[in-house]
Amino acid sequence: MRDPTIHPPARPARADDALAALKSLPGAGTPLLDVDLVCVALPTWDGDYMKSTVHLVRALAARHLAPGRQALYVDYAYTVKDAVQTLRGRQRAPLRRMLGRDDRLRRVDIRGSSGGDGRAVHVLTPPVTLPTNGLPAGPVYDAALALNGRVVGRAIRRAMARLGMTRPLVLNAFHPFLGVPLAGQLDEVALAYY
Repeated sequence: MRDPTIHPPARPARADDALAALKSLPGAGTPLLDVDLVCVALPTWDGDYMKSTVHLVRALAARHLAPGRQALYVDYAYTVKDAVQTLRGRQRAPLRRMLGRDDRLRRVDIRGSSGGDGRAVHVLTPPVTLPTNGLPAGPVYDAALALNGRVVGRAIRRAMARLGMTRPLVLNAFHPFLGVPLAGQLDEVALAYY
């Protein structure tokens, strides 16, 4: 028997698989999820190609959230290194939003929402975080993760308050560096890892 902690699944996860898992949550037997959604994502919302996480959140917001419920996509948490590289012209990152010069929270209208009701996904660009890649395991690494979790968690809670969101379903999309530090900080009804 294969140990799932060591071996990858027999086939890769797809957005449809994640949607099926979300629909199996308690209270999700109806066609619409009567819960706000917060997706903490490693992939950026914007880009030159479609990402499964963006597709999943668009689909959930357009067709599977009950009226009055909202979706918040927490964009990739850029680091101090990303900011410096952008200032040097070696990288493109939304520096003004990262630094809070422009509003970190933006609305992205969704095409194809049921009934053309103006559904949207709100995309949050978190404040700049500390880079943790390359740090050895230990107290410095743990402290950097904890600080990043507090900084991003505070930004998410502020965005949720602005949007009137409460008790969300939190979907962590490929972001273990924020998943553990954020667990329990958002008063979530459930936490799922995609």
